[in-house]
Amino acid sequence: LTPSETAAFDALVTFAALVPDGGFDSHSLTLLVNAFARAGVDDERLYGLVSEVAMGLDVFDAQAVANMMNSFAKAEVFNPRLMTFLSKQALSLPAGQYSAQSMVLIVTSIARGAEASLSGEGGGDWEELR
Repeated sequence: LTPSETAAFDALVTFAALVPDGGFDSHSLTLLVNAFARAGVDDERLYGLVSEVAMGLDVFDAQAVANMMNSFAKAEVFNPRLMTFLSKQALSLPAGQYSAQSMVLIVTSIARGAEASLSGEGGGDWEELR
């Protein structure tokens, strides 16, 4: 990233920290993570903040769980606490909510995280997701 792009992302991270509780939903968080992943942003503060906000949400549908898992996997951010939280959300949803696409995204995201963990790149032990 250029210095001006880095400054813009830093400002957005700071701004995101100021958004009051309830200011984000699962879909907006997913869009935010996707945007940063596409831009190649590697900002631990951002992903940490988004993870904490996500784990504070209580409304997820199957597509939101799948998209959020996939967004973090694309960003190569493997937070076992977040993935455990999202996995529990996924398991609590009725089977009728799932599309083939959402199921593929969830399984692929968990596999990417497990692979990263085994190679030493992940953020912790993914064994509990098996």
